[in-house]
Amino acid sequence: MPREQAGLLRLAVLLAGDRGHAADLVQRALRSLPPRMRGAVVLRHHADLSEQQTAEVLCCSAGAVDTHTTRGVEALPD
Repeated sequence: MPREQAGLLRLAVLLAGDRGHAADLVQRALRSLPPRMRGAVVLRHHADLSEQQTAEVLCCSAGAVDTHTTRGVEALPD
């Protein structure tokens, strides 16, 4: 399983358990990311926007969204 998918799977498992504690862990992990990476991760994985929609919100290209999202998820703590 790619590291990106494994990280998202761990977040999903945490969210399915103790929601208060898990939400705090996720918020802290997201706050550790640079703003553009955080925005890309949240818009793509939480708001479920497409790459193009996210690019419009962040005023960048769809390729940049892909890069920021991938690097952001990879940078999340294990």
